[in-house]
Amino acid sequence: MWHIFSQVKWSSEPWLLATLLCHVVMFVFILLIRKFQAVQAIVFIFLLMPIYFAEKINEWCAANWRLFAKEQYFDSAGVFISNVFSLPMLLNSLVILVFWCKDIWDIAVKVKVKQFRQSSHKSNNTEKKKQ
Repeated sequence: MWHIFSQVKWSSEPWLLATLLCHVVMFVFILLIRKFQAVQAIVFIFLLMPIYFAEKINEWCAANWRLFAKEQYFDSAGVFISNVFSLPMLLNSLVILVFWCKDIWDIAVKVKVKQFRQSSHKSNNTEKKKQ
């Protein structure tokens, strides 16, 4: 993978820098919306949709690379698009999944604490009635 990144002429390809900037901005946006699950769900879907179509995007980019790039980066195996396009999106999606797991964990803890308090309250009431 590092071989691929070392071959790329980052300074002469503004579209690559823009792509990387979009990934960073998306990561910051995901951090900002960590308390809003509905927005996260929409972002999650929109992050996964381009990954689903990455093969078609790669084919189009391979055929039309002269429109936006100075060199042909798009191979038939899709290694470049997987590393530069899909992998950062998958990592951003993973961040959302981690936030969801944390939310589920917090809810489960709250429910269990409430159940424990109710059961201890019931047992205290039955003990008082016996006396």
